[in-house]
Amino acid sequence: MNTEMYKFVIDGIAYDNRTLETTKEQKIKILRELTTQNIIEFEGIDLFTQINASLSIYNEERSEEIKNKISYWVNRYNAAKIKVLYALSNDEIDNIIL
Repeated sequence: MNTEMYKFVIDGIAYDNRTLETTKEQKIKILRELTTQNIIEFEGIDLFTQINASLSIYNEERSEEIKNKISYWVNRYNAAKIKVLYALSNDEIDNIIL
């Protein structure tokens, strides 16, 4: 998330005009999008492949491999989302990565 447009300095004091709730919502949305992007682009598992794996179109070994890769990213998303929900400041939220 580009936080530069929300942060500004006046008389040497840094301000962040986002509310905590807005920052949390934005970060969760970005994390969700990154999770999808990583599954599709990094792992090479497009939507059709995901559907085929869930329908057991592939052999058991291939289906499990696909499901495990998806689970890996979903678990990372869930862990990051929990950190966001419990964060107490915008800076803390901005530093959470997938």
